[in-house]
Amino acid sequence: LIAAYFIQKPLSRQIQQLYGKVENGAWIYLLAIICAAIVLAIQLLSLWRLLRRTEKISAINCLQGIPDKKKRGTLRQYIFIGCVTAVSLFLMLTPQNLYSTISSPKFVNYMGIGSGQLRLDIRQTDDISEKTAQIQKCLQEDGDISRFTSLQTISCPFELANGTTGNLTVEIGDHTVFPVSYTSGHAPETENELALSILNAKELGLKTGDKLSLTNDTGMKSYTICGIYSDITNGGKTAKAAAVAGKHDVMWSVFYLTLRESVSEDKWINTHQQYWNEIGGGGVKLVSIKEYVNKTNGQIISQIKLASIVAVIVTAVILWVVVLLFMQLVTQQQRYDISLRKALGFSSSGIEKIYLKKCIIAIFTGIAAGLAGGNFIGNLIAQMVLSSMGAAGFTFILDWKMVFVLLPGIVLLIAYFAAKTGVRSIKKIKAYECCMGERN
Repeated sequence: LIAAYFIQKPLSRQIQQLYGKVENGAWIYLLAIICAAIVLAIQLLSLWRLLRRTEKISAINCLQGIPDKKKRGTLRQYIFIGCVTAVSLFLMLTPQNLYSTISSPKFVNYMGIGSGQLRLDIRQTDDISEKTAQIQKCLQEDGDISRFTSLQTISCPFELANGTTGNLTVEIGDHTVFPVSYTSGHAPETENELALSILNAKELGLKTGDKLSLTNDTGMKSYTICGIYSDITNGGKTAKAAAVAGKHDVMWSVFYLTLRESVSEDKWINTHQQYWNEIGGGGVKLVSIKEYVNKTNGQIISQIKLASIVAVIVTAVILWVVVLLFMQLVTQQQRYDISLRKALGFSSSGIEKIYLKKCIIAIFTGIAAGLAGGNFIGNLIAQMVLSSMGAAGFTFILDWKMVFVLLPGIVLLIAYFAAKTGVRSIKKIKAYECCMGERN
């Protein structure tokens, strides 16, 4: 717990610089302490339960080496290995699935931006509206483009029915060409509709069907909330509309466009970037959506990737140690049975195969449970985390080779070789030991 306290600071420093510090930071530390206390309680209760058994054994039975109860089946012992394997794979899969999701180009649907092939921004320049119209005309005449849309962002004062007022960042244009992910409702299609980001809807207490009034130069106009969408840009607090009444200054403009299949993306960007710069005076930036995602979430992606690598290494070490020690414990607990088998003519390698077979069954069962937990329960956990940032309603975008081949293969090999190493002590057990009587 102390080590985690110091490690989390450098790991989260860059994320905090981009998105700020979490307001409920005290609750995170409290939750960590509670989790550590639960783990400690499980360990102490298990030890207490084990020690209570020794109190029920009489002194005479201890001296004679005769157990007061018959041994139960050993199959339940291997359930522990299955549980450890499942938890290990779960801890490996969850950060890996989160990394593959956020780094995927498909994740842009949950970021609040269009899912086009290229993005063209017009910012930090004069006459944005005029330059937007000029670039739009050029794109309409470009035969290499299959489809595009133009979106302008403005700031509008708003007022709710309860008298609450404020400013709303509204993106105006056709949002049906490259739609984002909506948790409820749909994209604005008429001049009287308005869509809100998840964080804005929560903060204002609005849902689909509610009304919101925007102020313009001639008065106020009421809009119906038609949809709630995921968005992590601009602090996650934005709105979208097909059109807004009145005149408003454009803060910035964005174009999303898709090229025809026969057109080279890199060649088209290199050909047009200088031309856009001449029009916008350096205020026009043309990038691919993939590059834009990397620039926007690059720090988060790198941190989650580092966390996934650390999770794999740490979990692999823990899995090795736990399985190794447990198999050594099993062989010592069943020392009498192993000695008896040797006295009957079984070889050490043959006895090892018997224990490894039971262990492998538990490992495969644990891998199956870990895959289910990592891909479904892990998805729910990731949804809770990202929903606090404004992204909701998403599902994991899986790296199939990593999820179903590489990570399960790592868990299988580590658990198998740990078990194989743990049962090597069978060779040291002698056949004559069973003649000395069975011991607890």
